[in-house]
Formats: sequence, C-alpha cells, structure tokens
Amino acid sequence: MLRSNPKNEVDTLVLSFWDKGYSTLNRKYGNYLSDPPRIGSYDIEVLARTGEGYAIGIILSEEELVNGPDISKIRFLASRTSRKNGSPVKLFIGVPEDKVQQVRRILKLNLPGLMQNIFIIRLDEQENTLLPEKKRDYRINRYIN
Repeated sequence: MLRSNPKNEVDTLVLSFWDKGYSTLNRKYGNYLSDPPRIGSYDIEVLARTGEGYAIGIILSEEELVNGPDISKIRFLASRTSRKNGSPVKLFIGVPEDKVQQVRRILKLNLPGLMQNIFIIRLDEQENTLLPEKKRDYRINRYIN
C-alpha cells in the first residue's frame, strides 16, 4: 500500500485529537500553526493540549511498518510527563487501517506498562468523516489549521 498524502494523514490525526477534546498547538503541514518542536531526537506531527494535559501525535511510515515500529522511539514518547504537574503525556499513533492489529500486537508485547498512554488511530483511505456529508467537501479545509 502506497502512503497517501501526508497532509491528509496529519489532518486525520488532528481530527481525532479534536474528537477527544484536545486543541491543536502545533502541527506539520499547517497553514496557520507552526511545526511542532522535536522531542528528544524525534520528529512529531502534532502537539495538542486539553485541560488535563498534553498529547503528542506521530504517524508511522511505511518503512517503519515493514521493519517493525521503532520501539525505543515509542517508549520515549509514551513515557513523557508534563513539566507543570507531572501528568503523563498521551501518545497518538497514526497507522494505516490494514496495519492496526499488527502494531497493536507489537506494542502490547513490548510496552505493556505504557499502553494506557498510547492511542492507535486508524488512518482511513476515505475522506475524514467528522463533518456531515454535504458540508464535508467545501468546509473541511477551512476548519483544519
């Protein structure tokens, strides 16, 4: 499976953040928001915040899925805590829909204690479905930063 447009993948990840009540602070490929900072030595796609804390969003590339996800990267990002109150930072991982079970199985075997901080987001090939069908075609680009 070829990787679809990276901007659309980040848009899907941002919509899943919005669905869980987070507001986007930084994101890649955004018109109005700046790129997120590097965390450690790793690039991230989205940085978001809610009243309770922060969340990080990454997307696993095809190369990472073929060779197996970088467990050290995921362990490092999933074990982050906020400086303010020490609450854990949630990690959202975007994965193509045909690889979700494989990634979930690998993470459960290698990171059993950190799975409570990890959310696996299915990156569908279809259009984002957060908006009604008749409004989706012309408003989706306006709402996404």
